[in-house]
Amino acid sequence: MHGKLLSYFFTSCYCSVRRKYLPVFSLIVSFIVGFVISGCSLKPESGTRSDFLERNFELAESLFVEGDYREAEKLLKINLSANRHHSKSHFLLGEIYRKKGTIISRRLSVVSLKQAIKENPDNPEYHYSLGLTYKKQGFSGNALRQFKKVVELDPQYVQAHRHIAGIYEEMGLRYDDRGYFNRSLEHAAMAASVRNNSQDYYDQAKILIQLNLFNRALTKADTALMLGPPDKLARQIYLIRGLCNVRLKAFRDASADFDSAMALMNRNALADFNDIQFIVSPTEYNDLRSLSSYQRRLKVARLWGELDPDPTTSENERKLEHYARQVYADLTFSIPEKQVRGKNTKRGEMLIRYGIPDEKRYFINDNLVLTWEWDYVIHGKTFTLQFEDTFHNGNFDFPYTATVVEKGDTLVDMSLVADRLVRAVAQKYDFKSDIPELNFAYMVKQFKGNHGKTDMEIFYNVPYSEITFRKDGDIAIGDFDIRAVVHDGNWSLLDSVSFSRVVKISSSQVDNMKLAVSHNFTLEAYPDSVYLSMAVANPHNGHIGRSKTIVGLRNFYVDKVAISELVLGRMARLPVDGMRISRKSIQFFTNLDNRYFVAEPVVVYFEFYNLKKDNDNRTHYRIKQIISRLEKPKLIGRLIGGYKTVEEVMTVYDGSGVLTYENRLLTLDLSSLKRGRYRITIDILDLVSNETASASEDIILYE
Repeated sequence: MHGKLLSYFFTSCYCSVRRKYLPVFSLIVSFIVGFVISGCSLKPESGTRSDFLERNFELAESLFVEGDYREAEKLLKINLSANRHHSKSHFLLGEIYRKKGTIISRRLSVVSLKQAIKENPDNPEYHYSLGLTYKKQGFSGNALRQFKKVVELDPQYVQAHRHIAGIYEEMGLRYDDRGYFNRSLEHAAMAASVRNNSQDYYDQAKILIQLNLFNRALTKADTALMLGPPDKLARQIYLIRGLCNVRLKAFRDASADFDSAMALMNRNALADFNDIQFIVSPTEYNDLRSLSSYQRRLKVARLWGELDPDPTTSENERKLEHYARQVYADLTFSIPEKQVRGKNTKRGEMLIRYGIPDEKRYFINDNLVLTWEWDYVIHGKTFTLQFEDTFHNGNFDFPYTATVVEKGDTLVDMSLVADRLVRAVAQKYDFKSDIPELNFAYMVKQFKGNHGKTDMEIFYNVPYSEITFRKDGDIAIGDFDIRAVVHDGNWSLLDSVSFSRVVKISSSQVDNMKLAVSHNFTLEAYPDSVYLSMAVANPHNGHIGRSKTIVGLRNFYVDKVAISELVLGRMARLPVDGMRISRKSIQFFTNLDNRYFVAEPVVVYFEFYNLKKDNDNRTHYRIKQIISRLEKPKLIGRLIGGYKTVEEVMTVYDGSGVLTYENRLLTLDLSSLKRGRYRITIDILDLVSNETASASEDIILYE
């Protein structure tokens, strides 16, 4: 009884005055308590000593919570000097050492926690703490064993499942091993089943991406979003959704996801995400940074426009691919403990520039260095890049020793290979899928538009063989979609058109490979060099064809006579009687390659503008129609190239009118000609101003 009263007295005194007289009082308490305990005749397992140890532990635990590790450590050591089998004191002492975070303290933490587990092997908290300590030391295998023991003792221990999933994910990323990814996925799913948490579903989505299971990853990401994650996690979820949708070719959804993610970024993060450092060469990037902010924006917009594989869509698929590669690089190559983002590693840079390699190899080289080799097949040539984890810290860089590796009988500098690729090889981006490309043909003709603009008349042919027809008796019905856009030099949208065509033909013609649907539509822009982009799609089988070209627009608003380009066709369907012939009232059946049978009539349409009026307030003009037979010159002339005119047939028409612009639809009879190459020329002579204008088109006649 004497010892018990003393123990309670000094413990109470310690609690009341420890902060005021801490250094001296601590020594006194330690001495007296030790003296009392050692002098007592009580046995170690007696209630008196047990009560003292528990109260001492509770006091140490409160000090630990407050962050007073030093005083808590002293009390725990007093406990262990009294009873070295007190498992809770060993555990809390191990926690204190782990919290200190030094190399020595982590070693001491392992010793204390092992002792706690020895005294109480079925406590999952002890195994979990030891697992955390091993993980801090970098001993992933030891940590994994402890976390597995935790979930064996307590299958509902969420944090242990998360750490197991994380370690397996890290191993999967290091070795590109699907087995590790599958185990990681299993434990991430267990964590989610215990606690409905956004983070756990996000973790599953990350792993599914590494397994290329993008549809399943999207489902997990959707679930994570429904649980209302904080902004930082929501941003990451939107990013991986964008990545998945890009891989699934759902570009509109991907664009919306990346927009949502960018709305949650601060200014610095947004600038970094939109940076094009890994799109251009270092020299181009430095030049770009030297420009003013306005010039830089224009140049970046122009670059993305030029890289866009399908400008007819509202999304820039190449830009979305750039975003997706950044997200994938961060998911795959980041080193969190060193605060290194995946996109800033060498593997991350190469992946962002050139995409997923065509082949990857992992091995340990002769110097026992972990090594990856990536092969890229670009323009039919294989380029190999090598990365080494020289310092075994997870960062695979170009070979460290002078960055030189031996390839056969030669030494290769990987950094120079990468630099040469950056400077000399175009961006590797295969937009095409395994679906066959739809074939179509088109040509652009220019006419005077309204309010200073130039009309581009787009004449196109879509072969019957590219259309999916549904036969209904003697009739076959098919359809296809067309998109076309015009951009200026800075890739600002000028005009666009999108429509679906339904065609009806004879069922007997469906399999005729020589026939095609012909039609035309109009786009307009002010005279300048513009980008014309077209896409034709078969909505039934997913086949799509794309084309992009630069068109220099003519300016018909000048003070001299001008003529449009000639439109040739096999036939033209004319308007009803009494209507004036115009481009909109004529349906042309064009032959875009300008190849015709000798006996086949050829129709020619053109317009001419800016005629002058005479004193009678009328225009007077002359039209010369010239058909020239062309031949390749012999000998030296054949080497030089080109054609020469060997004979001509000219027809002259005179006309007059009240309008300063006119149009004509002529039918040419070529039945008297033989096969070969011919040039059709239309000359306009304004008889009032004596100004002239001319347009021509070459055709091939065959029998």
